[in-house]
Parts: sequence; C-alpha cells; structure tokens
Amino acid sequence: IVRENGPLLHIPKEYRSQSSGGEFMEVELAAYKVFASDLTRDQQEITLSLFGPTKGKSADNVRRFISRTGTCSHLTSGELETMIKVMQVVTFNGFELESGDHAVNAEITRFSHSCQPNCSYAFKGNEIYCHARKHIKEGEELTLSYTAVRDMEPTHEHRYKYLETKEFTCHCPRCDAIGDDT
Repeated sequence: IVRENGPLLHIPKEYRSQSSGGEFMEVELAAYKVFASDLTRDQQEITLSLFGPTKGKSADNVRRFISRTGTCSHLTSGELETMIKVMQVVTFNGFELESGDHAVNAEITRFSHSCQPNCSYAFKGNEIYCHARKHIKEGEELTLSYTAVRDMEPTHEHRYKYLETKEFTCHCPRCDAIGDDT
C-alpha cells in the first residue's frame, strides 16, 4: 500500500468560482492561484517537475484561452509560462476528490497508465491510498488506469480519447495485443 497524507496541490472547490474564466479551465486557473500564493518554494519546484507539456495541442489551447480572456496581462512572460506549466500539470495529473475539490499528488502522479493496471487507488478525504491489484515483481513499473471507464471501450476508441485528452497513445500490454478484448 502506498499512502499520501495529502495532496501537493489542493484546489478547494470554492476557489473555482473566484476564477475569471467561467467554467472552462476554472480548476486550472484556481490551481495557479494556489500554486503562487499557498505553496512553499520546495512544493512549487516539485509541482513544476511533474508532467505538464508546455508545447503541443493542449498547451496551445491554454495559450489561446489566456490570450482571449486577457485575465493574465499583468504577468511577466516567465510568470505566464509558469502558469501554463501549472495549468498543464493539473490537466494531466489532477484528481477530483469526493468533496468536489481537486488535487495533484506528488507520488501517485508518477505512476504510468495501463488499461490493465497492477495498482488501483481510492481517496479517503484528502488522503489517497494505492494498493496492488496483483503481485508486483521487484523493479516492475507501478501502473494505474487514468480513466477506468474509458478502458472498457474498444481499444481504438480509448486510444483516440487518450491521445486527445492526455496527448499519448496507450501502449500497455492490452492495447498492444493483437485483436480487441473489449
């Protein structure tokens, strides 16, 4: 069992209504506010070390959104790039909690995706618990399903959706197997 005591980046649902982007990207905008005002320098560095592409389709969409809304005109170019990185970290690594809050966890976030994961996770309040679904050999990569419901779809469909939303093509053993096992 892997347990994280609490998220690295916690975005209370109340913060979302304070963002100026409407519903679109409200979690990501609120996350940057938390990042800039509530995290220590060490926590900020850990957040920035997580996966969050600053190039590609998703990052381009964030840039267009920021440009269109004009809400970040007070930021320097460096602050703007940091904001884009944080927003991408949340987009690619965030979890929605039962409370409606959102969170990014430092360790669980580093697990890779598999449509046949060897681990699963559950939340209890702000804590996340991860446990093995099967025997895991020493040195074997720990994997989670990023969206378990999606994994029930035919391989070509969930591969396409992961490419569109997470910018990767799944190459787990199930997806790379010949034929479709759905």
